[in-house]
Amino acid sequence: DREFYLAPPQPIIPVNQRHQSYNITDISNLLKNPYGIYVKKVLKLEELKMIDYQPENAEFGSFIHKALEDYIKNPSNVNFEEIFEKYFLSKQAKLIWYPKFLKIFENFCEDNLEFSEEKNILEELIKFDFENIQITGKVDRILIDNEQNIKIIDYKTGQVPSKKDVVCGLEPQLTIYALILSETLFKNSKIKELIYWKLNRTDGSKINRIFNNENDIFEAILATKNGLKIIFDYFSNQQNKFFATKNEEDDYIQNLSRIKEWNQ
Repeated sequence: DREFYLAPPQPIIPVNQRHQSYNITDISNLLKNPYGIYVKKVLKLEELKMIDYQPENAEFGSFIHKALEDYIKNPSNVNFEEIFEKYFLSKQAKLIWYPKFLKIFENFCEDNLEFSEEKNILEELIKFDFENIQITGKVDRILIDNEQNIKIIDYKTGQVPSKKDVVCGLEPQLTIYALILSETLFKNSKIKELIYWKLNRTDGSKINRIFNNENDIFEAILATKNGLKIIFDYFSNQQNKFFATKNEEDDYIQNLSRIKEWNQ
């Protein structure tokens, strides 16, 4: 008997159904696997949780973001356990995940000392119109020094993009933040650093300075502008497909796209 596999999907979306808005995190997904964006934004499909689903990495990341936000706002009056219970209900989860947070937080406090004199803007919602497409997002943390220079920080509780992927445009999140902030809230300020701050339960805390040179950041912003134009022009063309690729990390999207079967 011969086995047959259906090819991965390559849907074409009519122009009137193509979205005119993207979250910043959607853009890197659009580059990695356009079919995933098709599933999310056009078909509006979402994976159903298992009946016995237990909160894990996603909820842990959300908890850390909220805990650090509240700590920086008011370090003397923050209740981590109360915040934790909004994301994890079971006592067993607390035994597993809360000690991991305490280790991350201990290391975070040590690393955070270098920013103690700078003003913080936390969880800033940003919006920008580019080539008739609206881009939205939320910046985890913006630091402003006495000379009004700024640093942009994105917390990562999972894998941290490499500088190579940021520079070549495969992971444009930080540089899109820089582009939007340089043309909206901080037109008259200099962006000095773009930082991924790794908050990992094994490594603790690690500050990854992707860019720490003003000229390099300026060049990266220009490259990001050009890159966004190319991306949006491509996906606004009626003939171009939202094809599936093997770069998808989400098992749910992988299964829908049949990539694993096709590559066997």
